Amino acid sequence: MVRELEKVDQREFPETAPTANPVFYRTYSRKTETGRETWVEVCDRTINGLRKLGQLTPEETDLLYRMQSQLKALSSGRWLWVGGTEWITQQQNFSGAYNCSSTNIVDWRSFGLLMDLAMMGCGTGAVLEPHNINQL
Repeated sequence: MVRELEKVDQREFPETAPTANPVFYRTYSRKTETGRETWVEVCDRTINGLRKLGQLTPEETDLLYRMQSQLKALSSGRWLWVGGTEWITQQQNFSGAYNCSSTNIVDWRSFGLLMDLAMMGCGTGAVLEPHNINQL
């Protein structure tokens, strides 16, 4: 993997962010048939996913693309990974686009929900207040 990162054009991210390149390719760039996605390809994938999800106008889509490609505003980290993929279009996977969640622990199924969310990459939080856990 390190050798793959060395081959990548370092000019995609500013010099003031020296760890941006390895973090990007480790975390957000998906594997393709020819290697890994570039920043431009991730922008295309994620903005197209947002365009479809939000039924955005061409003007709104253009604004998002300009802001993200210039690193002025970004989608969530989860969306950078799953946005615009076939996986996230399936209803049972929608929660995989969330950065974090919170669940009241009121029954044993709550633990299963926490595990499902974690397996999709969503951060999980358990609300363990007495009035909730007394219901277990």
